[in-house]
Amino acid sequence: ISVTGVQTCALPISSNAYKDLKKKKGADFDKSYIDTQVTMHSQLLDDLNSKLIPQAKNQDFKKYLEETKTHVEAHLEEAKKIQSSLQ
Repeated sequence: ISVTGVQTCALPISSNAYKDLKKKKGADFDKSYIDTQVTMHSQLLDDLNSKLIPQAKNQDFKKYLEETKTHVEAHLEEAKKIQSSLQ
């Protein structure tokens, strides 16, 4: 993510992880996919808390990031529930 005046953070799945995921089938795919989702949502949440929200200067943008954080937290919790059911 790149925002003017805000440090960047890395989110998209790496090409190696994507290639690895493409090779998986069935239950292996499900587990790898949800593990990747948990990792990505955790990283985004960390970046929102430690970089993006604290550095946002525009109040409207900061509010948007805080609302986004709420959605990311909900998605992360759902992903963790799915992840635990696949163990």
